[in-house]
Amino acid sequence: MGNSCPSCSYSDTPAANAPVHVVASQVYGTEIKEIEKKDFCAMSSASTVGSAITSRSHPVVLAAEGNANCVHFIKTSALQWLQSPWPRCQEVDHKSFVLPSEDDLVLAVSHGWSYQMHPDPVGREAGLINDLVAQATDRQQLSEEVVMFYDFLSVAQRPFKNGQPGRTAEESRHFTAALKYMPHVYMLADAVLHLDLDVGEPVQGDGEIFLVDSALLHRASLVELGE
Repeated sequence: MGNSCPSCSYSDTPAANAPVHVVASQVYGTEIKEIEKKDFCAMSSASTVGSAITSRSHPVVLAAEGNANCVHFIKTSALQWLQSPWPRCQEVDHKSFVLPSEDDLVLAVSHGWSYQMHPDPVGREAGLINDLVAQATDRQQLSEEVVMFYDFLSVAQRPFKNGQPGRTAEESRHFTAALKYMPHVYMLADAVLHLDLDVGEPVQGDGEIFLVDSALLHRASLVELGE
């Protein structure tokens, strides 16, 4: 029998489906904390967000309210096949995605973007995420499938290199809907992997000044970001 603290609802022997919060930090080291939370499986089973969604779908899916197709959950077993840096959601093989059931372990990665167009252009996060996925999986040995939400892999993104098409109108609508849905993802995921990393060495070309002949600007495609 594990220890528990009634005042803070902490238990080192959490009930089934209790979220596992995995915190990774180059500064503070790696911690794993298991926190007992409300059983969200008691949510209404009458949700009919899509034909693939049933009463046995994971709570994170049941909370989608019609937006389940806006966010994709990737099988962690597929991470090893991804090129570095990781591709956008649009370039990931659709077979790598799955709609999680209540028996699956759903992980959500919380991390900062050091660069505007790609959160990890030199692949520093990939190895750390794989290590944390393994630790979280060891704590939940009964899970059938381990899936992960990582915004760059899970939601349609803008191009980050030459030759990539921009988001389509439909993908842009899905992106907007995903922003509203993401708080539910982090609240209802079984584990949150929080990455706290230094910016590290700049990527090639960062901070360099590029001169362009003004005659070429008539072919430029400009996108306004922010206000």
